[in-house]
Order: sequence, then structure tokens, then C-alpha cells
Amino acid sequence: SFAIDFLKSNLDASSQTVREEAITALVKLQGREAVPVLIDHLAGGSDLEATKFALLQLLDKEHLAPVAKQLPETTGKVKAAFIEIIGAKSGSQYFNEIYTLTNSQNDDVRVAAFAALQNVSSYNNISELIDKLLAVQDEKEIKPVQTAIIEAVIEVEIESTEEGKLLQALDRTNKKERTIAILP
Repeated sequence: SFAIDFLKSNLDASSQTVREEAITALVKLQGREAVPVLIDHLAGGSDLEATKFALLQLLDKEHLAPVAKQLPETTGKVKAAFIEIIGAKSGSQYFNEIYTLTNSQNDDVRVAAFAALQNVSSYNNISELIDKLLAVQDEKEIKPVQTAIIEAVIEVEIESTEEGKLLQALDRTNKKERTIAILP
């Protein structure tokens, strides 16, 4: 329609206010149909917060594939915004991608990946999380990994027995303080 085309053309306006209003109007008028246009806009690096907010309204855990597709295609703050969307929507099917990005050389990407871990991790990922917990050095990275482990084991009965992976990790590490802090 003419209105939708007009709004899409306003995503390229020089005024940030006009672009942000166009984003809001597209969400209202098109709903989920606006997702591809908004993903492209976010990938272009403009209006990161407004576009991310719009996508968070429209997407759920089951519809993150187009977002995850952008991870290898983007860098820096743009990639971090896509990571934040996956994390916010608990995209556990993308744990491996997020986990790998915790090793990024880019601070924005690495911080976003560590923050997303707690929402994308499950008990199936506990071994990787324990390895990461024992490998990281920065306190800003230790806390999110501890939180991810807590979230992953919170409802798993075996963790309160000697068969639990946390107790096994405690046995074989010299960084006991990191593991003890999160024991159930």
C-alpha cells in the first residue's frame, strides 16, 4: 500500500525522529510483516535501540531465525543488538552461536553474548558453561556465566547429588570459589 511504502521510504530520512516514527508506525500497521524490513534496517546500523525495541515487540522464541541469520553478517554494536534480541527472547536454539561469541575480540559483541547466556542456556549446556566459568578472568564475565549456570540447573534434581556436574567440577578445579558460589 501507499502508506507502507511511504513509511519504508522514511526509514532512510535524515531525521532520526522521522525514522523512529516510521519504525513505530510500521509495527502498528504491519505487525509481524514488518520484521524483514526492520531486520534489514537494524543490519544497516541505523536507529539500533528503536529498531531493536520494535523487533522485541514482534518476535518470539520460535521466530528468531532471521535474527540469528544476521550474526555472521554483522559486526560491533549491530551484532550486539541482534544478540540482545536472541537473549531477550530466550533463543536457546542459538546457544552455540552465542557461546562462541563470548570469545569475540569486540567488546560490544562479547558483553552482549555474556549477558545473553543466562537466557539461552539449558542443562544440556552445563559442561560448556562450567568450562567457560573456569576459563574467564574478568569479573564482568564471571557473574553472567554464574547466573547462566544457576538458571540452567535450577530445576534439575541431579545437581543436588554427587552425580551433579557442578560438584564434579568442584573436585577437579583450583578455582573452587567460582563453583562454590553457585552450588544449589
